[in-house]
Amino acid sequence: MMTPNQLALYLQRINFSADTLTNNLSTLSKLHRLHVCHVPFENFDVYTKQGILLDFDTLFSKVVLARRGGYCFELNELFACLLEQLGFQVSRHLGRVWIGTGWGNQAPVPPRTHQTLVVTLGQERYLVDVGFGNGIMLPLPLRSGAEQQQSGRRFRHQIDPIFGHLLEMSVEGQWHVQYSFTDELAYQNDYKVANFYSCHHANSRFTQHLICTLLTAEGRKTLFDRVLSIRSSDQEYKIQIDSQQQCLALLREHFAIELPAECVLPKFGLENEN
Repeated sequence: MMTPNQLALYLQRINFSADTLTNNLSTLSKLHRLHVCHVPFENFDVYTKQGILLDFDTLFSKVVLARRGGYCFELNELFACLLEQLGFQVSRHLGRVWIGTGWGNQAPVPPRTHQTLVVTLGQERYLVDVGFGNGIMLPLPLRSGAEQQQSGRRFRHQIDPIFGHLLEMSVEGQWHVQYSFTDELAYQNDYKVANFYSCHHANSRFTQHLICTLLTAEGRKTLFDRVLSIRSSDQEYKIQIDSQQQCLALLREHFAIELPAECVLPKFGLENEN
């Protein structure tokens, strides 16, 4: 349970202000949108030797007090705690990320390495996910065929007889599966195993790439390895990152992330020198 002070600090972190907090779709949508606009998706603790722990106190200290970001096991777990504190009915699930693997009978089946949430409001259930990087901006109804236009992108929910719920995104008129999950509930120990794989396995996307992304009013900012991309509705420009010092400065400027100067990001040739 959050203390009243922790609740106030969390709402301040995502710039949420309201006279009253009601557990309805309007409040859920506002919380979701503000979260993805103020808390970046990032994986820097995979490299800074801090480790990624999933207990509430660690998550709160990192995301709220230190004003950092995180990835799905951190952001969605902390968001679930916030929603439960506000009286929402939340269930936790483990998903398979299909991006980059293909989709269909011949595609290799990816492991369950993504935490996502479902919120029930009355008779309707909604996919809620503030920890997928380039994911949904608002809750998506879990009705087969339900579509939403969100921040210039179109998302759809479908049902697969084997893999369950599918989150799809339209890219140049074609639907692409982002991830799948079933109604089976996931628990803390399930996330510990998936989190360990994500942090340590050579095949994990998070051990291979530096990632930081944040939705903005104009579009999106994304740091991927040694390139920072800043996209607005009508244009995009990129900054090549030539040193670790430059990388740390760009994180401060564009994501308000303050990493220690002594941290080492060795995989991509980001040295301390200019």
